[in-house]
Amino acid sequence: MIPAWDNYAGETLVEAIDSARGQSPPAEVVVVDNASNVPIPAITGVRILRTPTRMTVGASRNFGLARVDTPLVVFLDADDLLLKGAFDAMRRAVDSCPDAVAWVLGIVDGTTGRRHRSPRAIARVLARRPSLFAIANAGWSLMPTQGATLLRVDLLRQLGGYDDSERGGDDWPLSASIAFRGKVAFDAFPALMYRRRPNSPGGDAFPSDLVSRNSRRVRVRLRGQSSVPRWVLWILPLMQSTAIRIVRPVVRRARRRSR
Repeated sequence: MIPAWDNYAGETLVEAIDSARGQSPPAEVVVVDNASNVPIPAITGVRILRTPTRMTVGASRNFGLARVDTPLVVFLDADDLLLKGAFDAMRRAVDSCPDAVAWVLGIVDGTTGRRHRSPRAIARVLARRPSLFAIANAGWSLMPTQGATLLRVDLLRQLGGYDDSERGGDDWPLSASIAFRGKVAFDAFPALMYRRRPNSPGGDAFPSDLVSRNSRRVRVRLRGQSSVPRWVLWILPLMQSTAIRIVRPVVRRARRRSR
């Protein structure tokens, strides 16, 4: 499923669609036309759903989610690409861990051609202990939900789908909720090429105040989940504050030096 509008209704959208249609096994490709002012190109074999008005990215994904009849779904941004063998690798991941609530594969940075830092190596280690991973993922986002991740449709609907919020705040609350429902399986196979653009839905940089607002959205979402222990909700504000105010600046400085 690919939400698209305006700047995302042109060449990059066609490339994203082609990357999905070229996969094996084949899958239904759905484009959510988010009330685009630029016509969405008609492509044979692609289902197009148009929203009545312009929505947030999260709401447009939910619009499409309510109208699919497949058990599994991959959400793809219109400026990213699925890499060769992505769907086949996802199928193998499901076969190897059929009881998982989500299957997360690797991401390649489209600028450098190297492995993208997300999903982080620590996430694969923590995922061996589902409860520990769920708590850590609520404290700091460790689970991407776009492009490289295969998700269960019924579970997404039960959890309320993506958050109807500003950039970056739509997927973290959802991924946090998913992780408290069971095992998240990670596979190193590179499934997605992330092509960074300044006006991408996720943006290029996340100021601390935006990250803080998104962390509050996570806490609000988890309060309504019976699978989340109450003591986790008590310690979560401290965990998130520590990650944002202490850990994040240290990691960012280390990343700049490594460049």
